[in-house]
Amino acid sequence: MKKFIELNKIKTRVLEERITEIVFKRGCALEVEDIWELRKVNLRLSENKPCAVLVQAEEFTSFSKEVRELLASRAYTGRTVAKALVYKSIGQHILANFYLHVNKPHIKTKIFACPQKAMTWLREEIQNSYVCTR
Repeated sequence: MKKFIELNKIKTRVLEERITEIVFKRGCALEVEDIWELRKVNLRLSENKPCAVLVQAEEFTSFSKEVRELLASRAYTGRTVAKALVYKSIGQHILANFYLHVNKPHIKTKIFACPQKAMTWLREEIQNSYVCTR
């Protein structure tokens, strides 16, 4: 199975077992249809197993209110156990905080400046999900 898929506005790949990465491409205005397409692709990449997600956005990416609400919803969660949002600028940090406090994601979600720290946290969340499901 292919472990990297590039869509029109989004790149996604398997970083390691049970952790995928999503990168929203530079300058894209994301729509609800893009997000549902992403979900189908990620379910295939994760082989429909519980997984964690590292999320990054390139510059000038925008998310409509409907997209933010969908990403935070229980209906969209699927098999995702945790989501790490990695920011590269103060603007992205502000938007990530807005998403956490206004949209209130259904799954565990944290914000990080450092991708390595985000990966450490995601690995811990994956481990905790094993413990909770036994």
